[in-house]
Amino acid sequence: MAWLLVEAVKSRLSDDERSLVFVELGCGESYLAIKRTLNALTSIRMPLPVSMLAKLTCWLNGYAGSPEEPQLRIMLAVIRLQQLGEV
Repeated sequence: MAWLLVEAVKSRLSDDERSLVFVELGCGESYLAIKRTLNALTSIRMPLPVSMLAKLTCWLNGYAGSPEEPQLRIMLAVIRLQQLGEV
């Protein structure tokens, strides 16, 4: 999931964000890469395809009950709301 997300948005990430995300991916830290990318997306208001949002939601279900889940769900909700505002 992390690679799909990063490939979809890498051109919109800053050089520093892109470097950090690829280091995290290379270290096997998919969760950190996704979290960093979602954080960046909320800042730049970049729309994501509905299919990507659906995949992220399914991926996030794997974190149900974890301490990270609420923050990740909020980030996804913000991205969805930003996209609704741009329609």
